[in-house]
Amino acid sequence: MTAAARHLAIAGLFSLLLSPSARTQTKPPDPPKTVAPADPLGRSTPRGTVAGFLSASHRQDYTRAIEYLDTRLKGDTAKQLAIELALVLDRKLPTTNVISDLVEGSAAEGLPLSAERVGTIGMSTGPLDVTLDREHRGGQSIWLFSDHTLEKIPAAAKELGGGSYLDTYLPAPLVKPGFLSISIWKWLALLLGGGLAVVVSGLTARLLARVFRPIAHALTKERDLELVETLAAPLRALVVIAVVQFTVVLLELPFLTRQLWSSLAGKLTIVAIAWLFVRFVRVLGDLACRHYAHRAQSDTTAVIRLAQRTVNVLTTFLAIVLLVRTMGYDVTAALAGLGVGGIALAFAAQKTLENLFGGVSIIFDRPMRVGDFCKMGDRMGTVEDIGLRSTRFRTPDRTVLTIPNGQLSTMNIENFGLRDRFFFAPTIGIRYDTKASQIPAILDKLRAALAANALVDAASVRVSLVKYAESAIIIEFNANIITTEFAKFMKTQEDLLLKIRETLEENCSGISVPSQVLYITRESEANLHVPLPESTTPPPAA
Repeated sequence: MTAAARHLAIAGLFSLLLSPSARTQTKPPDPPKTVAPADPLGRSTPRGTVAGFLSASHRQDYTRAIEYLDTRLKGDTAKQLAIELALVLDRKLPTTNVISDLVEGSAAEGLPLSAERVGTIGMSTGPLDVTLDREHRGGQSIWLFSDHTLEKIPAAAKELGGGSYLDTYLPAPLVKPGFLSISIWKWLALLLGGGLAVVVSGLTARLLARVFRPIAHALTKERDLELVETLAAPLRALVVIAVVQFTVVLLELPFLTRQLWSSLAGKLTIVAIAWLFVRFVRVLGDLACRHYAHRAQSDTTAVIRLAQRTVNVLTTFLAIVLLVRTMGYDVTAALAGLGVGGIALAFAAQKTLENLFGGVSIIFDRPMRVGDFCKMGDRMGTVEDIGLRSTRFRTPDRTVLTIPNGQLSTMNIENFGLRDRFFFAPTIGIRYDTKASQIPAILDKLRAALAANALVDAASVRVSLVKYAESAIIIEFNANIITTEFAKFMKTQEDLLLKIRETLEENCSGISVPSQVLYITRESEANLHVPLPESTTPPPAA
């Protein structure tokens, strides 16, 4: 392979890496795309012209570089113009502009179809537009640096003052361009900048750790350094990228190198930001789980972890989409297809999603907790586990009842485990032989007996004569027993019932039992007397 062919290959590589996102530009409907024979110098597209000119200038092949200029100058004058143009582009042309890779150009607004704006350079005399013109030469359409731009290049180069300030004081071997057209002393400066970036990133991580540790301690009441250290690695990566970017700008590296780094830095920044966000979501999730664990709400952890994984998946997907986009691929059709597929998947998983959202609703509304005894419709059981899809209960028969959360969220749930006290409300009948004058004293003593118990809310005690039944005088009791433990309630209820019977017996009364009273008058007694018939059998012998 000849030297010229190698240089053209290098120029093509730089052209490919300059701004990959330009490949996704929308082609203008008018005029139609022109199919032209490939130009041997790569001038068929605006990007090829810029890359080819700078590649030839960096090789100091100014005879080739002049071929990219729309100028009538010849000889040393044209060579000087090429040198000055390369100086201005290398030091001032911004890398944020997208250079079109289409034969027709980008058809920018405000420019004719035969013109292309490469970038705008800020000078003291005003902005300098670097434009290309499309020319037809030798049956080919090629892009050349416009004569309007070339007229302003000498003044711009004079303002820049030639090369770097250090170039005039450093030895010639250090100033000589090397790999990627970067001089040796600038390579050394880049290495120094990389070392400085590592040091600055470490200091930044320590500074942020001092800020985050008190916040984490306030939320979790723990001095956990792992959560803070989780954010250190992505933060350091971002700081390194920022410091290297500052070094590249400060050293005024050649445009092709700056564009190459800009493309790489953009991709690295996307990865670092996504990495940092995923780690940050992880830290928030851990802090939230610990916070709810301290408040005895561990069942919320499932929802937090689900949200954390969902955010991580979406972040990763978005980062991949952005990376693919920066590589020059159109992701619009792929996103549209994923949208249609997502809708179909949502319809297919309708029941699953219903149960999922039902579980989230149950966890956040908290109608029940693990360990609560509940009644759901006509079923009863103790909650053993609240999942994202279903909830499990242990029934009184010791079987396990599993109810989908979507169905459970629509049921009436009676939670016995959330009551703050038990209601004591027996009804007792006393005998009818109890005198009316005794009943008020009996009621007062029953009230005092209930209120004397330490677990009974004295303000809620009510003992009332409610009615006369067929075989008893009915007394109704009402009181609140201050406990949430079922076993303690049963023991207190037993003590109260025994105390009630003891009080009744002490006051010449007792608990009534079903009975009947038969009243007999003299007439009914006579009617009831029936004489026995006389016996005809002789009495037995003595």
